[in-house]
Amino acid sequence: MKARDPERVEKRISSMRGALGLLRELRDLPVEAFLSDPHKQSSAKYNCTAATEATIDIASQSSRGGLCVRQKTMQTPFKFCARPASCRPISPLN
Repeated sequence: MKARDPERVEKRISSMRGALGLLRELRDLPVEAFLSDPHKQSSAKYNCTAATEATIDIASQSSRGGLCVRQKTMQTPFKFCARPASCRPISPLN
């Protein structure tokens, strides 16, 4: 079982907040301005992925045994690996 890393959690929380801040800025744009600018659309996709990965990493660090998430989350952010026998399910009571 990997040890928890509070510094990593703080770094990922900061990363998530930064990505969410940029997404909020994009949210406030007029729809036409957003849809007509592929750079803004790419920025939204990237920051959404970054916030999602940070969230998964934070949850993994805070749970016992982790979430058994694939290491290459940048390529497949929503695909979870099959749970190995040594990985216990997450319970809110633990």
